[in-house]
Amino acid sequence: MNKIKLKNFKNKRISISFKLTAIYAVILSLILIIISMMSNWQVKRILVQQTKEELQKTYQLVEAYIQEGKPINEDLFKEINFNNIYLKIYNENGVILESKYKAVDQEIYNQVEGGGGNWDNYEWEDIDQVDVFYMHKELSKDTKLYSMLLVKNIEEQDHFVQILDNNLMMMNIVGVIIAILSGIYLSKKLLFPIKKITNAAKEISVYDLNSRIDIGGPDDELKELACTFNDMIGRLQESFERQKQFVSDASHELRTPIAVIQGYINLLDRWGKDDREVLEESIDAIKSETENMKRLLEQLLFLARGDNESYKLEKQEFRLSELIEDIIKETKLIDQIHEIECFVDQDTWIYADSKLIKQMLRILMDNSIKFTPVNGKIRIASEKYNNHVVIRVEDSGIGIPKEDIPYIFDRFYRSDKSRTKATGGAGLGLSIAKWIVESHNGNIEVESQLEKGTKMIVKLPIHKNHLS
Repeated sequence: MNKIKLKNFKNKRISISFKLTAIYAVILSLILIIISMMSNWQVKRILVQQTKEELQKTYQLVEAYIQEGKPINEDLFKEINFNNIYLKIYNENGVILESKYKAVDQEIYNQVEGGGGNWDNYEWEDIDQVDVFYMHKELSKDTKLYSMLLVKNIEEQDHFVQILDNNLMMMNIVGVIIAILSGIYLSKKLLFPIKKITNAAKEISVYDLNSRIDIGGPDDELKELACTFNDMIGRLQESFERQKQFVSDASHELRTPIAVIQGYINLLDRWGKDDREVLEESIDAIKSETENMKRLLEQLLFLARGDNESYKLEKQEFRLSELIEDIIKETKLIDQIHEIECFVDQDTWIYADSKLIKQMLRILMDNSIKFTPVNGKIRIASEKYNNHVVIRVEDSGIGIPKEDIPYIFDRFYRSDKSRTKATGGAGLGLSIAKWIVESHNGNIEVESQLEKGTKMIVKLPIHKNHLS
């Protein structure tokens, strides 16, 4: 049972407010204790110094009195104000010549007197719970040697120090209580933005990303935390909206070929068994739509792997001109209705994933072929600038409207939907091309004018071993 209670105690959540208050109270208590000890020590030091000065001054007055040749009798105590300092004067044989003390101090004198004690030294003793400060002194007059014992009862100073200690202790207790109360208030006030962040986080779900923290108060770390949290939620919301749009667009794109396939299957089910023409048409259509679905799913899978950073680039050194020339040869084999030109720098080497760079160039070339009229020109060129290579794919096609240019790299975005429907494609090619370029720390830009053509400009870094 005790182990269970101990375990539950250890697992109990302790708030930051409580921790801050406890730490604040402990630190302040230590500071107050140290200050009190230093104050007490300083006061005692001052009192001791004052007592030493009083004893020394009294001795000097007595010495001056004796050096003047005045008699050592009661006149000494009438002429000099001893101010609660008690005196005994001995001759060289230890006989008391004169003394002034109270009866209650007899025991004190009995313990501190002794003629030749610690001469010229100050002593502090606790006699029967009474603190006294005393000193022995010697002086000579003519051929006579005298010794003096000066004693001062410092009970009053001790009482004052005790009162000071008590007052300091009470002040420390009050200070700690005030520190705890103010610490609780201040910690709750200062940590209130964290509570707001916690409440906002509890309200957030995939169905509601509109909650934000009301940012106010001083410009401090907590406000920065709240701003960062709001920015994070904003990015999550934007990402989630893109994901919903992506799923919606992908569903829409898949719905069309599935509907076509389902339609032809129904057609086959009704008449295709006996009608050879319907059978062949249905089979060709199903094969075509299946191929489109396969291509779309491959593109979606590629982008998904890119989004979660699971796609690993297989970089190697290769000559860029050879890759571009391969692309030109392949393009000319499948496209004989456009004029294709090639101008490349033969000495350019890059360090990249050759398969992805080839895929990117195929996408750009395929877009130019789709949107360039018969007998139009398509031109691909590359040249080296310092530590980068610039690849340009330019065509004399229909161009892109100015208002569509900022969105052409968005997934499933298609500028001319009527032309796109005729040429095929789901609007993922340029998104893939952009991801490939950016994954190589490059960038891609577009320049286009309606009815004049489009130019895609790709900038890629060159491997450092081949910088010129």
